Amino acid sequence: FSGHGEARDELSSLTREAAVRILAYLDVDDLARCAQVCRNWKMLTQSSMLWSKLDLHRTHNVLDDRLAVRFLQRARPYLQHLNLRQCSRIGRLTFLSQII
Repeated sequence: FSGHGEARDELSSLTREAAVRILAYLDVDDLARCAQVCRNWKMLTQSSMLWSKLDLHRTHNVLDDRLAVRFLQRARPYLQHLNLRQCSRIGRLTFLSQII
């Protein structure tokens, strides 16, 4: 570690494509945590590939309208698949506001 402020971890040493492919195995909670590690990881978690498939069923117990809107706004340009199984805390208006 030379201390130049650059990331010195295994994920950051991979090519961007390889690192994003690894991150694709994570759910949205874990991606959010990874984005807080360092600037490089934050940039990796913003890849459009990671936001084309949004699987929110694992967050069903905490997912509310406000959080759903944040995820949808983030993923909207890239979203191809959305899983909201068991997400009973979000309302219909959340999705109407995204369409308009």
